[in-house]
Amino acid sequence: KMILKERIFCGAEFNKETIKSYLKNLNVTEEDAVVFYFSGHGYRTAQKETPWPFITFEFYKPGLDIKWIKDIIWNKKPQFALVMTDCCNNFIEQGLFGRETKNIQINLRKF
Repeated sequence: KMILKERIFCGAEFNKETIKSYLKNLNVTEEDAVVFYFSGHGYRTAQKETPWPFITFEFYKPGLDIKWIKDIIWNKKPQFALVMTDCCNNFIEQGLFGRETKNIQINLRKF
């Protein structure tokens, strides 16, 4: 008997800061189920220690770590949480498709 409250980000709303703010301010109770789904571009760096990728919103800007998304949702203690991505998890240092040796112009500093 749960009520679905769907939130889709697209167009101008589809950016890192809007999604970070939304997740930080998301009101979750112990009876809630939270599903986060992202379909788009992703990458990883050689320094990344977790298996989850960074998701990107704009090329040449740092992405958002799926681990951060998972942690922020899990720390709100919902009854159920599912975080899914449909994106690459290739090392950006190897190029977009893992076969290329060219440098990718993207700023990957951690914040």
